[in-house]
Amino acid sequence: MPRGEFRAVCADKYRQWLDPQRHVLVHLTRRKQGLFLAKGNPKGIGGLTDLARDDIRFVNRQHGSGTRMLIDLALRRVGVDPDRVNGYASTELTHSAIAAFVASGMADVGFGVEPAAHHFGLDFIPIVDEDYYFACDRARLEREPLTTVMSVMRGNAFRQSVAHLEGYDPGDCGKLLELEAGLEESGA
Repeated sequence: MPRGEFRAVCADKYRQWLDPQRHVLVHLTRRKQGLFLAKGNPKGIGGLTDLARDDIRFVNRQHGSGTRMLIDLALRRVGVDPDRVNGYASTELTHSAIAAFVASGMADVGFGVEPAAHHFGLDFIPIVDEDYYFACDRARLEREPLTTVMSVMRGNAFRQSVAHLEGYDPGDCGKLLELEAGLEESGA
């Protein structure tokens, strides 16, 4: 769930699949999504509006992913028509695939989570902070394997491993939230 101006739109989208009586949200981490650029930013990309430049090749996430929803909202916010983005229809399935595409020189810019950019030695321009949750059937919370998963998530070893990923903040990791509380801005 993005923090800030896109949260309400995304919350409305996710509500169609979730039932407040049945589901709770489990906070995994807070993370940053943004632009992946070649090291040193040789094309001088300063932000989202540069995606409309003729000399910029973009690689996108697949339709239906949360990251794709975010980039679409962000482009709309800055007035960039996706039809003007060279490569908008070129898609990959993971953050790492996007980063590899940019690192290989097959695209000048992509959009995804910060650790993937750093793993491939790319520069990163943050665009959106988000709370990363998973939805859980509340009736299963007290049963295996979820009790084990929750115990691991709340443990120091897991939190420390997540904290070492640049751009991830596990401070609320394992926190349970009622559906509406998590979908609202003040959720986590």
